[in-house]
Amino acid sequence: MAEDPFLHELSALQQIDTDLVYQTGRLVFEVNNLGLTFLSQLATQATAFAQNFQVGQLVGKGRDYLTLYMALPILTTNADALMNLTGYQAHAAIAPTTTPPVIAVGKVRRIQAVTLTYVATATAGSAKFTLRANPAGVVALGSDAVISWVIGGPGATAGQVFCQTIPLPEGFDFPEGTGIGVSMVGLSPVQALAVAGYGQIGLVGYEYEAT
Repeated sequence: MAEDPFLHELSALQQIDTDLVYQTGRLVFEVNNLGLTFLSQLATQATAFAQNFQVGQLVGKGRDYLTLYMALPILTTNADALMNLTGYQAHAAIAPTTTPPVIAVGKVRRIQAVTLTYVATATAGSAKFTLRANPAGVVALGSDAVISWVIGGPGATAGQVFCQTIPLPEGFDFPEGTGIGVSMVGLSPVQALAVAGYGQIGLVGYEYEAT
């Protein structure tokens, strides 16, 4: 039985990722969190080349990878406070700030992983981090709490380091105009606000074009 040419084209699809346009042969698809959508069939292979497509090429839809992180662990306090975050986006460093720039028009920011670090002191305790978001502009300490994490150690041996990476496979998505940031506070062994060890957080994700 002769091979179906459409199925042959589909068999070339590899390394599918979210929110991508994929062109193989003369068929053009969009791949997103809803699955695979057929967009068009170019009239000829020459048309495909004229549109700067190549067989098997993956073309990202405005994706810019993003990191936001504390440059060093800092000592916790007994009062929740926004942390200075530096980072990297669109091939440029982000200057340290407690209020990172809001998400640009037409973009969505997706956070896909969090790394927490706790450096113990002679005082037993832990550090609580809260991811905050303001859908109407720059983040503030009073902005909505999206989620929080607590990290600490089993004892109070100064200098011991504990680190945990938390993957977020589905991600947290934030729309254009939203400001996000992170606050930190120290906790005692009985979970009262207190000065404890040193804490550090890093966020990894990307921004992509809203559809």
